[in-house]
Amino acid sequence: MKFPKGSKVLVSFLILGLAILAGGQFWAVTRSLLVGVGIGGAVCIFLAWFVWSWARPRVRRRFLGEFHGGVFEGDFGRAVSQGQMSKERVGRKVKTQPRDIAGSVRAMLVKDKPYDK
Repeated sequence: MKFPKGSKVLVSFLILGLAILAGGQFWAVTRSLLVGVGIGGAVCIFLAWFVWSWARPRVRRRFLGEFHGGVFEGDFGRAVSQGQMSKERVGRKVKTQPRDIAGSVRAMLVKDKPYDK
């Protein structure tokens, strides 16, 4: 999470106020200024650390074995070897496959619909 502009000062005053309240509470109970200041400082440091770690941008965790490189055209092999099919036949097959797939999808969509006869 990123703080909106001007809210860092507000959060800093909130942390400082909470630290003063915590230190004052311990000072009132123990009547020891050293304990009150120590507890107030500890609360201030803890809250500042907590808010800082909560507000910093999250780093995307990576999985073991995750691929970080780019994908290049040369990484892929040919689906049809040169001697197996002619270029014209491969070209025709590439052009007819989308039509066949569209026909299959169209048939699935209208399969259960009643027709007006």
